Amino acid sequence: MKTFRIAFLLAVFMSMAGANSYAYDFEVDGIAYNYNDGSSGASVSVTYKDGGYSGNVIIPPSVSYGKTYSVTSIGDGAFHSDSGLTSVTIPNSVTSIAYNAFRYCSGLTSVTIPNSVTSIDEYAFCGCSGLTSLTIPNSVTSIGKYAFINCSGLTSVTFHCANIGNWFSHNYSIQKVIIGDEVTSIGASAFSGCSGLTSVTIGNSVTSIGASAFSGCSGLTSVTIPNSVTTIGGSAFYGCSGLTSVTIPNSVTSIGGSAFSGCSGLTSVTIPNSVTSIGGSAFYGCSGLTSVTIPNSVTSIGEYAFQLCSGLTSVTIPNSVTSIGEYVFSYCSGLTSVTIPNSVTSIGEYAFCGCSSLTSIDIPNSVTTIEMAAFWKSGLTNVIIPNSVTTIGGSAFESCSGLTSVTIGSGVKSIGNYAFSKDENIVTVNSLIEEPFAIEGKSSSSSVFHGDTYIYGKLKVPFGTKDKYKATKGWRDFDTIEEGVDVEIPGAEKCATPTISYNKGELTFSCDTEGATCKYTITDADIQSGSGNKVQLSVAYQVSVVAMKDGYNNSEAAEATLCWVDVQPQTEGVEVATAVQSIEAQPVLIQANGQVVRITGAPEGSAIAIYDTSGQLMGSGKATAGTTDISTHLNNGDIAIVKIGDRAVKVVVR
Repeated sequence: MKTFRIAFLLAVFMSMAGANSYAYDFEVDGIAYNYNDGSSGASVSVTYKDGGYSGNVIIPPSVSYGKTYSVTSIGDGAFHSDSGLTSVTIPNSVTSIAYNAFRYCSGLTSVTIPNSVTSIDEYAFCGCSGLTSLTIPNSVTSIGKYAFINCSGLTSVTFHCANIGNWFSHNYSIQKVIIGDEVTSIGASAFSGCSGLTSVTIGNSVTSIGASAFSGCSGLTSVTIPNSVTTIGGSAFYGCSGLTSVTIPNSVTSIGGSAFSGCSGLTSVTIPNSVTSIGGSAFYGCSGLTSVTIPNSVTSIGEYAFQLCSGLTSVTIPNSVTSIGEYVFSYCSGLTSVTIPNSVTSIGEYAFCGCSSLTSIDIPNSVTTIEMAAFWKSGLTNVIIPNSVTTIGGSAFESCSGLTSVTIGSGVKSIGNYAFSKDENIVTVNSLIEEPFAIEGKSSSSSVFHGDTYIYGKLKVPFGTKDKYKATKGWRDFDTIEEGVDVEIPGAEKCATPTISYNKGELTFSCDTEGATCKYTITDADIQSGSGNKVQLSVAYQVSVVAMKDGYNNSEAAEATLCWVDVQPQTEGVEVATAVQSIEAQPVLIQANGQVVRITGAPEGSAIAIYDTSGQLMGSGKATAGTTDISTHLNNGDIAIVKIGDRAVKVVVR
């Protein structure tokens, strides 16, 4: 320990014992001094004296006592407990303010720290309750721990020093902080716990905001981060519950873990294109946040980043992100919309668990892994797992009580225990897996599906695989297994739209997608129930065909109307009295595609007219051999009345 600190403590002891003297080297004009380097030294420090100091004290830059000495420091405890001291003028010669120098100077209301001071030691101004404002000059490079602690009246601090350290943490009285343009960094925990702080001005030279720099500043309502800042440290604004909006400048490249965690009042945040990473728990518990746009520059989103953001309703994840980490959006109970890009390959554990308002989600064809409990307790009603996914983790969709339909892509190789457990409302399971593998069945305590799904649900499998499923553990527990999967698969190729033709009593369908199967429906408006004594049959069939293939999305529906029109019989050279006259019926296929109506098989030379439902002529022509195309002005969904000779048929334009 320094000799002058020992002297100070000894003086305190003597004072307590009733002594009335204190050792110092000399006194000039009421100010006591100690030599810094012995009697031959060239500088001195201000020190404690009997009776202390009061009023306004002006410290000179130099003092003469036999010879002239430069005053370079304010020594340990120099003004300790001098409650009568009201102001101090410190000269430009002073470079350091030592330990306890002004401790408990409760009457001190004003102090000017000159540009010569480089260090302020621990507890230097501790307990100076009358001090209301303070300016730290640019010469200061270090301030000791608790240097300004318990300065209960200090409301405003202005900084001009290059770096701000942990000097004012848990100072509850500070309301205003001005950080000048000379400052380049705000250190870790610099203003941590300053709950009274309501205003911060950050200069244009600051490049980094350190970890926990403003954590616990619950009174802070807004902050402007200048364009010079490149890094926002972990927990930098943690627990700033009064903060309502933050604009992060384009200079920032990373947002540290828990940077804005617990900012429950935060309703708006703009993340610029310069940011490449969002740290874990960065916006954890920001319950007031309603939407967030993550720019394309972001490549990683840390775990828990938006957990418990219950007010968040929509999120768009950019295509620069390759994975969604653990718990990232867990328990975002207000989340209704999420856009996952094709760049994402994995959805992490518990990523969307507890998102009770999330009823639908498109999992892109890039995803290969859905981790454990990724959508546990979410509000999903329908899930389509694309063919790219190879692994579905345990409990991935467990306790999704609204889930009624599940489609499992053809690439899935493993399904973890409880993956769809407690989803008692699933009625359809579409499996595109060609070679089924064993899963935990209904007799297992870790069954993949809920027991009711096996009994009341329907398992639909690819054509020709029913027997395989019936022979495989877990899958064979389904009471109902049917071949033929009818579902839209994200990212999968769509079957070509089939063509319809009619010849010699046969309707035929064809599709350019090799191996596709055509599924058709034919309805006849004449086939109906009713009452009365007479039914007029129009003999018109509505034909609809869809092409299907496992691993492909179904084609667009091809539609046509098949009808019969009367053809007058040949009468030339026939004696009327002996002839058996009959009227033949000729089949005609009518198809509408866009504004063009195609008629195939109409009698050669027949007049064809097309009307809308109001009777206005939309197009006309004469039948030629084979196929006749007539352009109209009808739109998709309109009803066309096609008149061939004396017969008229209704057609819906597609």
